[in-house]
Amino acid sequence: KLLCSLSSAKRLVLCFQTSKNLCHVGSVFHCLKHLQICTCETEWLSLLMRMLNNSPNLRYLKLYKRCIKSELRPSWSEQSSVPECLVTRLETFEWDEYEGNEEDKEMVEFILKNGFCLKKVIIKPIPTSRKKLKMSTELAFLPRSSPACRIMYD
Repeated sequence: KLLCSLSSAKRLVLCFQTSKNLCHVGSVFHCLKHLQICTCETEWLSLLMRMLNNSPNLRYLKLYKRCIKSELRPSWSEQSSVPECLVTRLETFEWDEYEGNEEDKEMVEFILKNGFCLKKVIIKPIPTSRKKLKMSTELAFLPRSSPACRIMYD
């Protein structure tokens, strides 16, 4: 209920552990422009999609890992509809601790394919990854809807 009362917030940082009962369906965050979501819980993907669908003016999205909780990965399935913010507003997408597994790659592909206003995508692989070159090569060849979109690796 607290989060619902923040529907006029411009910036939110969420972790599924503290946002399990996010808001009832229909809560819209019209003022939200900057969103960060922690990917440490298996259910982070459902929280992300709920927030994207309810944040039509979102311009900046960051995924990060605050803690290491579970080895279980969320299952990605192509969405039946594209959140409005991806098509009309989102300019920057950042992912810290990107692991490069198939679900992660499919999520980035979804953002790139539907992010018509994207200008910058920043991917920061997990520091211990030995597959950084492979990850960057795979992502570089994904189709993008925005001709202005640049992918950067850190």
